[in-house]
Amino acid sequence: MRTEEKRIINYVKQQRAIILPPMGPAWFSSVMGTGILSNLLGRHIHAQPWLIVPSAFLLGVGALLLTLYTYSYCARWIKNTNNIRSKRHLLPAVDPNWGTVSMGYLSIGAALLTVGPHIGLSSIAVPGDTILWWIGTLIGIITNFSFMAHAIFRHLGQPVPAWGLAVVGPMVSATTGAILLTHYACLGMQFFILTLSFLCFIIALVNGAIIFALAYGSHMRFNKLPTAVALSAWIPLGVVGQSTAAAVAIASSSGLFLTQLAHPYATHMAIGYGCIMLLTAIPVIAFAARQTISGFARNLPFSPGWWALTFPIGTLALGGAFLSEVPMIAGTLLATIASIIGWASLTTLCFTWTFCAIASLWAVKNGPRTTN
Repeated sequence: MRTEEKRIINYVKQQRAIILPPMGPAWFSSVMGTGILSNLLGRHIHAQPWLIVPSAFLLGVGALLLTLYTYSYCARWIKNTNNIRSKRHLLPAVDPNWGTVSMGYLSIGAALLTVGPHIGLSSIAVPGDTILWWIGTLIGIITNFSFMAHAIFRHLGQPVPAWGLAVVGPMVSATTGAILLTHYACLGMQFFILTLSFLCFIIALVNGAIIFALAYGSHMRFNKLPTAVALSAWIPLGVVGQSTAAAVAIASSSGLFLTQLAHPYATHMAIGYGCIMLLTAIPVIAFAARQTISGFARNLPFSPGWWALTFPIGTLALGGAFLSEVPMIAGTLLATIASIIGWASLTTLCFTWTFCAIASLWAVKNGPRTTN
């Protein structure tokens, strides 16, 4: 075992509790983080061919986890159909976790579309991503509206950042949909997916703004984040980074339908929105980093929630990369700054993914066993 792996495991073992929930939505957070890292590395294969190895490996791991989690959860559901404990995932407080299921399917689909053609999977990249996109999008929209309905008509307690999991899914659908549609030959299908992607963007942005405003307000005025969920403070960054990528992707794809005179306005709006979001990321990261440091200092118990250290950072890498590649700002200071943000976030993601993967393997090996 390498020295770095030993160091991480020794750190995790120090008086640290392990929380391993039964197979369910919470576990899909590892698929999200793995999928987005594969996608991000895959985007640079043309410039750095050696990246095909880690990106393909991560795609394989992510696809395997997605398959195993889906099969295990369905098997558990069928086995315990009459057991009320097997239906805990239907409780309102658990609804946001279904957002991780949505994003798990979407992230693996996006990685397949990016990496697949480089590893001999060109024939299934678009069909495969299409299937995964529809599954992830439907789950994400249902989760979004069901959670908002529960939040309005039931008392769910004080708002927390983890509620945001319910709204990030449609934002991922907006980004991946705007990219996927460019691979279709049918103009009508392109327009339909673009329209649906834009609607997902609006839904996620509006509901996300409401949820995170309530969560931050609750933290400042009432309750501090419990140690066990300290890492959920990174979730708002997922909307910040993903919405930047979505705005740029939608603006780019809108060029298929807008006139040459109108399209630059859409691009300008995407650039302006991206700048605002990157500035917004500063206090979001500062708050999340503070909660993370405080949580680990207080022996934050291990749970699948640790994977919140991956996907949100990955979305910032994606948003920065997309913004830096807009032709309109090529060679400008803004493009340089966005590129630096993208690369810095990607580098950070490589470290956090490794940390979470090693910690997860240790926790699964040494943690308590559950039978339901």
